[in-house]
Amino acid sequence: MTDTWSISCGNPGKPNKSIRQVVIWVESKHKKRKFFEIIKSKQYFKPPVVVFVSPRVGDLLSEAITAATGLE
Repeated sequence: MTDTWSISCGNPGKPNKSIRQVVIWVESKHKKRKFFEIIKSKQYFKPPVVVFVSPRVGDLLSEAITAATGLE
């Protein structure tokens, strides 16, 4: 069975001006370091944020984010 998730903010099919999406291409071996550089940066990281990961790393990543930022 495949789970389907949907997140919407505002009118479907129209970009929401209050949402900023950023895509950064990072080689696999540097993803963890780059991710934590971003969430520790006051210039680039402004909560709230949505991070999509596979379910098997979700809890571990959540704990690591809390430890690195103090956010829950």
